[in-house]
Parts: sequence; C-alpha cells; structure tokens
Amino acid sequence: MRRRLVALLPFVLAVGACSSVPSYDGGPTESEPYAIVQPEEGCKIWAIDAKLSYNRAGQVYVSPGPHKIKVRIDYPVESDLDSGHPFEYQLLDLDVLEGRRYRIFVKNWEKGPPYDDRLEPKVFKIAGYRSKGSRQDER
Repeated sequence: MRRRLVALLPFVLAVGACSSVPSYDGGPTESEPYAIVQPEEGCKIWAIDAKLSYNRAGQVYVSPGPHKIKVRIDYPVESDLDSGHPFEYQLLDLDVLEGRRYRIFVKNWEKGPPYDDRLEPKVFKIAGYRSKGSRQDER
C-alpha cells in the first residue's frame, strides 16, 4: 500500500503544480485573487492586456480589475471558402470581479462574419470559491 502511495506522489505533485501556473505573464495563480475567463464555441482567449494567453481554448485565470481581452473568433467552416480569412480578432473590455466565471459567447456565431460587437460575456459565481483577500468580490 505504501509503495502505491509513493508511486502516486510525483503524479499528484505534477497536477498540483499545473494548477498554480499563471495563465499569462503577470496573471494570478489559484492562491491569489482570481476570476476565470472561459471561451465558448467559435472563439479563443488570445491575450489579456496584450500578454499572450498560455491556454487559449480553455479557462484563463485573470486577476480582479479592468482588462482588455483579445478574443480570436474562428469562422464557421463554410465561411472559410467565402472570406479567404478563417478568423478575426476582437477586443473585449471586461471589468473582472474576484470569484466569478466569465463565459465568452459569440452572438449568432453560426451565421458567420462580420462579428463586430457580437461578443457577449455571461457571468457566474465560481462554485466553492473562497475569497483570497480582494474586496471586489463583495460587489
């Protein structure tokens, strides 16, 4: 039994280390106040405040406060042939609160480009989140 536990130790440490790495240069870890920005179908989080995101298709940990989120919108497959350019970038101004999850949707994504003013964040509380000290989570 003890050998099994010792054998699992490197795996547990590796998983724990992955969750404590910032999502972008200067971004928070799980031990600091954070929110999550999560792209939905048809988009990726490309950069936060002009700093490239390390996890573009998954959730990104962001510190509380105002941010400029660069979102890449991938066109539906049918429109690749029409436009000759399979994606576009949009900037989204987002005032992030601690303990919240911001799911980024592209309104009417399936209808194709142009996507001007069609990014829509939906906000949810992160289940089980405990405040890390930021006062912003009280808003």
